[in-house]
Formats: sequence, C-alpha cells, structure tokens
Amino acid sequence: MHNLPNILSALRLGCVPVLLALAWYDRPLAFLSLLLAAILSDAIDGWLARRLGAASTLGARLDSLADYAIYVAVPLGGWWLWPQLVAREAVWFALVVAGYAVPGALALLRFRRLSSYHTWSAKLAVAWLSVAVLVLFAGGPAWLLHVGAPLAVCAGLEQAAITWIAPGPRGEMRSLLQAWRAWRGR
Repeated sequence: MHNLPNILSALRLGCVPVLLALAWYDRPLAFLSLLLAAILSDAIDGWLARRLGAASTLGARLDSLADYAIYVAVPLGGWWLWPQLVAREAVWFALVVAGYAVPGALALLRFRRLSSYHTWSAKLAVAWLSVAVLVLFAGGPAWLLHVGAPLAVCAGLEQAAITWIAPGPRGEMRSLLQAWRAWRGR
C-alpha cells in the first residue's frame, strides 16, 4: 500500500505509449477513456502519498516525469485523431506546450534534471486544462482551452522563475514566494 502512489505514477507513464497507439490507430473513445484514467491517477497519486506518509523525492520525480510524458502525448495524439481541431486551435495548444516545455527545458539546462515543484499555479493549470482538453476532444467548446492556455503560461513563468532563483535543484515549491524565502534562508 505504501508504494501505491508510485505505482499510479508508473502506470500513468506506461499509459503514454498506449495513448499514442490508440491515437495512431484511430481509437478516439479509447484514447479519451485512457486519458481520463491517467488524469484521475494524477489527481490522486500525490494525495495518496501524503495520506500514506509515502511522499518521497523519487515519487515526486516519477510523478513529474509521467506528467511531462502525458503533456507530449496529448497534443500529438490529438493531432492524429482530430487534426482539423488541433490546427484550428494551434495557437492555444502552442501556448500550453510552451507553458510546460520552457520551465522543463530551463530546469534541464540549469540542473540537468526536470523540476518537480508542483506549484499551486501548475496544479490549477493542469486541473483546468485536463477538463478543457477532454471537453474539446469530446466535441465541446474551445473557450475552456482559451482560458487554460494563459494559465499554463503563467504557471510556466512561475516555475521558470523558481528555477532561475533557486541555488540548486529543489523539490516541492508551492509558489515563487516560497522559493524566494527558501533562497533567502528564511
């Protein structure tokens, strides 16, 4: 039971090739169903880790790696399944991708590893965008993505700023203010 959060993160990571295969072989309903399961596992793995006293650096890194992998699989799978939709909303998808890619790349350049901050702004952006993407790919309105894209950019800017000011790689950082205080030694 103690390893359940890490197992959920590993399963989410394992969903990525399956999601891509489902998209490649034109299985939109299966893609959306598995994506929903992956999103739900992301929503509960951290909560479970804290409740079970199983939070760890390994767990945070595994969770972040699975998150980044899903962030790659969703737009790629979306492009294969709904190319006209993704082309129509390309600017918004590009903003979302940039919101996750830029801070990840900065962390890789600065610390030679991905960040695992799990900031409140990133949690908000992920929650919003999870709903937005599921709704959009299921045939719903695009305005949820239009609101979520700037949230992703703001969360990405906060994470990039944390990486920029941090003296070394850090784990959980709920906000730029918390990172600033940690850096200042308070």
